[in-house]
Amino acid sequence: MDESANDFFGYTKAYQKFADKVLPIIDSIYANPEAYNAYINRYVPYALREGKIHRSILNQIVPEFKLGLKNAAKTIEALQRSVAEDYPTFDKMTIRTFCQYFRAADEQFHHITHDSGQTDVEYYQKHKWHNLDEFDLDSKADFKKFAVDHYGELGLSRCNVHAYKRDDNKWEISIGLGYYHNLVRVLEMITACYEMGLPMKIWNADKLLEIIEERDYVGFAISTFHQRLGNGEIGNDIELDDDLLIIEDSKRRRAAQRAIIQAAEWSPLEQVHRVNS
Repeated sequence: MDESANDFFGYTKAYQKFADKVLPIIDSIYANPEAYNAYINRYVPYALREGKIHRSILNQIVPEFKLGLKNAAKTIEALQRSVAEDYPTFDKMTIRTFCQYFRAADEQFHHITHDSGQTDVEYYQKHKWHNLDEFDLDSKADFKKFAVDHYGELGLSRCNVHAYKRDDNKWEISIGLGYYHNLVRVLEMITACYEMGLPMKIWNADKLLEIIEERDYVGFAISTFHQRLGNGEIGNDIELDDDLLIIEDSKRRRAAQRAIIQAAEWSPLEQVHRVNS
């Protein structure tokens, strides 16, 4: 039988071409792994490495990374109260109470000018397209009916604000943020609610304080994609090349990259070792 009949899609030829190029490289690495490791350590770009840098140092090198909060003192105060669990709880949660929090948060998040002629409930109905005429706005039972589809979530672009029932059967308004890219807007929203006398439980408040006060680290990753908020010593990751585009001047950008590389702590690259059979 013709050999090509068994390789209709050309897989065998493609594999052979691949093997002809790669196997000699593997043999070379096996023969002298120390030389290969030295080559990798010298030539792998830092943009393809993992590491970390203290946030305070990074912000000194690249001031554009600073959060630039409007009222950092008030934001810190709101977070500290949350860490101390100093926020209101409710014996029952009602639609009217929830709409008050919703409006304060939503107006700040979307930069909407407050309309004093509109009640909180009217605001909620207008911006969530949710008709509340069938509900008793002060009824605990009706709140549960109202919240059955989303249980109080505002859904502000990956920022979750909930009416949350605690184990002691009391209620609280809580806010959680899982993504760093929305951090400033969410912190401004938290601050606006706090200044209106609406403090709330803030998940990860201790981590957010570390970021604002520049007490944590920023990690380096090959790809950040969603920019998730970290839980350990690293608050968020950045990409050494793409995220430095925040610096418009190319000369200053290159200087900043060199300074970051020098100041950062870099994880050792994985080394290859010969395994004797």
